[in-house]
Amino acid sequence: MGEKNRPEDSAREAIATEERKDNEGGKRKRKRRRWPIILLIVFGVLFLLAFGFYEYSNTSQFCSSCHIMKPYYDAWASSTHSDVACTECHISPEDGAKWDAKIQGMLQVFKYVTRTYSSKPYAEIEDSACLRSGCHGERLVEEHSTEEFKNHVVFDHSPHLTAVRRGRQLRCTSCHAQIVVGTHMEVTTTTCYLCHFRESGGGASEDLSACRLCHQRLPDKTIEHNVYDPTDRTKVVSTVSFNHTDFIADRDVACRSCHINAVQGSGEAKQDRCFDCHNIPEHLARFDDIAFIHDNHITEHNVTCERCHEAIRHEVVTQTLGMERACNRCHSSMHNGQRSLYLGTGSRAISEPMPSVKYSRMVDCSGCHYGEVDAASVSQWGGFSRKISRSGCDNCHGDEAEDYWEAFQDYIDGVKERLAEVKGVLARARRASGGDRLLEAIADAEHDLEFIERAQGWAHNWNYASAMLDAIEKRLEPAAPR
Repeated sequence: MGEKNRPEDSAREAIATEERKDNEGGKRKRKRRRWPIILLIVFGVLFLLAFGFYEYSNTSQFCSSCHIMKPYYDAWASSTHSDVACTECHISPEDGAKWDAKIQGMLQVFKYVTRTYSSKPYAEIEDSACLRSGCHGERLVEEHSTEEFKNHVVFDHSPHLTAVRRGRQLRCTSCHAQIVVGTHMEVTTTTCYLCHFRESGGGASEDLSACRLCHQRLPDKTIEHNVYDPTDRTKVVSTVSFNHTDFIADRDVACRSCHINAVQGSGEAKQDRCFDCHNIPEHLARFDDIAFIHDNHITEHNVTCERCHEAIRHEVVTQTLGMERACNRCHSSMHNGQRSLYLGTGSRAISEPMPSVKYSRMVDCSGCHYGEVDAASVSQWGGFSRKISRSGCDNCHGDEAEDYWEAFQDYIDGVKERLAEVKGVLARARRASGGDRLLEAIADAEHDLEFIERAQGWAHNWNYASAMLDAIEKRLEPAAPR
């Protein structure tokens, strides 16, 4: 039979129970105190991760994490901007722009993860990003902030960024764009050509297309061209030395007098180009509203000109064409007499070629036939001719043109006087009797005199014409007494 519970045992059990309750309550209190610390640590870690990701997202290396950005990243890494983070340019310095960019960036990450992205990213850069303090600043918009671009082209940012060009306000990215894979924000010359030569019809329509506007520094070097024998293209008869400073700087000769086809193309903007970006009919309805199109694409957004306009080519094309091709630009093939006389061939009295002095200077037909179309020569069957013009002398000889024009008139008068004299000798020879040899000389003389008269030898090659007349007179004079 067990012992009855004693009072002291009951007291100990009560104390033990109370201690147990206290321990359990303490544990619960300690657990409750621990959760805030754990949550604080978790939030702290998440904050550090978020902050680290935020900072990492500001680096250029983050941009290359998407494979579609690899070509752009490589172009940036090899460019002059390689020490400038992508975000410095692609995020505007204006208030709130950074957070807007971060939201857009998160959307791009979402599209990348869900594979709903475009394979050709598109971004806009504000002028304020380029002109901010510490970057290009206000230096570029200061008056006469000139620098050399390419091929001795002097460029001034000020009139491009501050003045209205063709009724539109240009932006930095109007010229500096990435339209060529492998380059980063570089100026491509096709952009310049579209603005300077657009609607110029391959020629000069405004001051924008004046050569010396850009080519202020002339290449000070001597260029040599070979002149070949008209009857033997392997034989060099003379060498022409040329220096731009002699003709342009000293004589004020127009560049286009030699570089005739330097501008090719019209830069047309065809409607089918619109479908590269737009597929909504309402967006195409205002295609003919030129003001709206340019304001919306150039001023408000940095769409490059090449996205809409076909390219215009501008290159050095010196007029050194063969005579057949050069003459056909103004004359139909019926002018073989003028061509032969200019080349110094075709005479029966002169056996050796005697090219015109202008041929030896590489001047083609258009060098002198620079005037308006001769109305009397226009025919649907016979082609047309252009009148000889004093402006042709101006184009080559500059301020010395008056002297050359007067000398040219003297040559004309002199050859015509000699032609009349030799015609008199021919008339006397016809009245004489001298056998078959004289008849042959008369026939040759008639051929050459007609050649000179019909091909206007006094204008196209007066030296050759004079030599023919002297040879005819020398051959007929013994049989043609006065």
